[in-house]
Amino acid sequence: MQTLNKINHSSASAFSIALFTFACTVIFMISIVPAWSAERSEAKADISAAQKAFDSLDKSSLLKRFIPHKEYYSARVYLDTAQYQFSEERDYSNASYFAVMALIEAETSFVIARTRFARYNKLKVERKYYSEIARAPVRPSSLKLAMKECGFYKEENQYKRIFIDSQLFTHDFLALSEQGKKRLDLVAQALKLARRITFNIAAFTPESGDAVASAAKKAAMVEGYLKSQKGLANVKFTTEAMNKTDGLVIGGELYHASGIECTITGIP
Repeated sequence: MQTLNKINHSSASAFSIALFTFACTVIFMISIVPAWSAERSEAKADISAAQKAFDSLDKSSLLKRFIPHKEYYSARVYLDTAQYQFSEERDYSNASYFAVMALIEAETSFVIARTRFARYNKLKVERKYYSEIARAPVRPSSLKLAMKECGFYKEENQYKRIFIDSQLFTHDFLALSEQGKKRLDLVAQALKLARRITFNIAAFTPESGDAVASAAKKAAMVEGYLKSQKGLANVKFTTEAMNKTDGLVIGGELYHASGIECTITGIP
């Protein structure tokens, strides 16, 4: 009889422990499910926001050519990772993190693209404005003003202007480029306002030997083109070629480049 009572008491104790464990498990699950559900919902919302931002970026035809590749592909990788963490790993905390990173990169891409687009439009307006000025038939009222508009600056009793080779010549430097001819046309228009002046064309190069001979040919090309313009009988042209090793200071930086230095003397 005592043995039977011990068995019944042991069974009751085991049942109580099992019941207690089950109750604790239920309480734990009840407490954790809402938090898990909220975390999942938040991750889903973050992924949705990132996806919308990415879709807007893809659908923007105006900005598409200005989108930065680095930020764009970073956004794509982050978004794909967030979706994988959400669907496959069910790690909603990581999914939310990568979704937010994707959103940041997408928004950054938008900002950069808009800035580039605005700068592009600004340059278009400026090009049109200056092109219209260049085509204007009205000449400046004075030679000094004309020199300034052509980019010449006064140094003591002379006016000077430096052209880098790429501003005047083709890529192979064998002929004047169309843009170079337009620049020289403006110079010729200004020179027509002068009476008697000397126009020196000094071709310079940081190299020696054959490079100096090549520079002399460039100076001759510039002289020949200007002389072909009508109305410049009042201008005496001189040319020279030199090895310039001290470089040029442009915008506070020292450059070793080849080019043409034009010097005008005789302007009162």
